[in-house]
Amino acid sequence: MPRSQIAVREAGAGDWKRMKDVRLRMLECDPDAYGGTLDEALGRPKSYWKERAAWSADGISQKSFAAIAGRQWVGMVTCFIEEESPEEGYIVGMWVDPEWRKLGAGKSLLQAASEWCMGKGLKSMRLHVNEAIHSARSLYESLEFEYTGRSNPMDRDHSINLIEMRRSLD
Repeated sequence: MPRSQIAVREAGAGDWKRMKDVRLRMLECDPDAYGGTLDEALGRPKSYWKERAAWSADGISQKSFAAIAGRQWVGMVTCFIEEESPEEGYIVGMWVDPEWRKLGAGKSLLQAASEWCMGKGLKSMRLHVNEAIHSARSLYESLEFEYTGRSNPMDRDHSINLIEMRRSLD
């Protein structure tokens, strides 16, 4: 299959095994990009993964999107609405398999999340990124995310600095 044939779709309740698989792959491949650890994810019960998939399926306060090549999930992103920021979507768990990077999957995932946010009437999207991961920062910058000037250390590893970026949806 040509690498350019990547489709993006919403993750549904029946996708919990695939969502779990992608989460495990992202934590194994890029551990410094995420607040969680592979050991934590491996220890989660099946009910945890099913609940996450159900939340995405109902789409009330969060939605996950998958980048798919053929039958293989090669990326995923989740966007949710925080109670303390009800006019803003918060991006988490953005990941594309290294073999599929720089082929448009990341941009397509974030575009799907953006469309979901706009459909919810949200005014902006926000995320945190490890300041040392330049490829991720470049992707976000290419999609008009801008630095807010705020940063904080990652909870599980204070040597990792997370910078906040925001994109207006107006």
